[in-house]
Formats: sequence, structure tokens, C-alpha cells
Amino acid sequence: MDTGIGLARVFGPFLLILGLWMLFYHHNAHKIMTSMKNTAATFYCHGSLNLLIGLFILNEYNYWDMSLFVLISLLGWLFLIRGLMILFFPQLLIKCTMSSHFSIRLNGIFPLIYGILLCWIGF
Repeated sequence: MDTGIGLARVFGPFLLILGLWMLFYHHNAHKIMTSMKNTAATFYCHGSLNLLIGLFILNEYNYWDMSLFVLISLLGWLFLIRGLMILFFPQLLIKCTMSSHFSIRLNGIFPLIYGILLCWIGF
């Protein structure tokens, strides 16, 4: 349980801040994502980092008890799957997530809500 609280205290504020940034600064997020998709090395690093974070979370906390702590295990799987998608299917991910400013705003809502839930668990 202590590991779960620690992970929630780290990833909760991280996702909360990331979600807020994507909602309020979606123009900058669009510029960064456009730059990333034009630079294969940056895209590869992003995918590798997501894969590493997902594997780290799942190594530290992969419990499927019926409580809110299941959100931490789910977060690990989401990072892992996202990393694999970036590495193996980058064009599909670009088409789905980087099409417009509105889609970037929508992509900011998910981490915002997830971050709020993890902050509620951790603090």
C-alpha cells in the first residue's frame, strides 16, 4: 500500500500539471507534437520513456484489488501500451492524437482527471 501511495503522490501531480498545461497551452503542445513527429529520434525517445515508465510502475505496483489503487496499475499498463504504440505504430498515433488543436485539448482532459484521482488517493 505504501508503494501505491508513493506512486500516486508522484504521478498524480505530474498528470494534473500536464493536463492543465495541455488545456491552457494547446498551441504550444501542438508545436511540440508537430516537431516530434518530424523528428524520428525524438519520437523514439518519447516511446522508450513511456515504455520505461510503464515497466517501472508495473514492476513496483501491479495489484488488481478492488480499490482505487487499481488506477496505479492501470496507469502502468497505459504507459506501457502507449510506449509500444509509439515504437511500433507511430503513424497511427500521430493520426489519432495530433490532428487538431481541439484533439490536443481533449487529450489534456484525460491526464487532468487521472491526476486529480491520483492526488486524491496519494494525499
